[in-house]
Amino acid sequence: MDLHADLPVDITKRRARGEHGILEGYHLEKLKKGSVTTLISPIWVESSYKPSGALKRSLQIADALLEDLKESTSFRLVRNCEEFLGAEADGEIGLVLGVEGGEMIEDDLGLLRNFYRLGVRCFG
Repeated sequence: MDLHADLPVDITKRRARGEHGILEGYHLEKLKKGSVTTLISPIWVESSYKPSGALKRSLQIADALLEDLKESTSFRLVRNCEEFLGAEADGEIGLVLGVEGGEMIEDDLGLLRNFYRLGVRCFG
């Protein structure tokens, strides 16, 4: 298990250039070589977007990652134990979405709940 895979910003930047299938095309082989079966992949907001643009940027990053996940046959978003076990059983790499830094919730528990609804399960 990789407990801190900084993939979301990479995926966001590549998708902004029109690339697709980034998880499969750029990260899958390396993760398989390392025998990684699950990873925690945190959303973090670059300092140029803080503080006033942190929420918007974090949602852009989450969207890019979730869209890339939809294109993947080798990765699965993991939000609970059943999805974790299902990914493992199907030979997929489980991806746990996290947050690094809390600027995007702006001290608002409603925003935190919305990130949970998007699939965020780790918040640091």
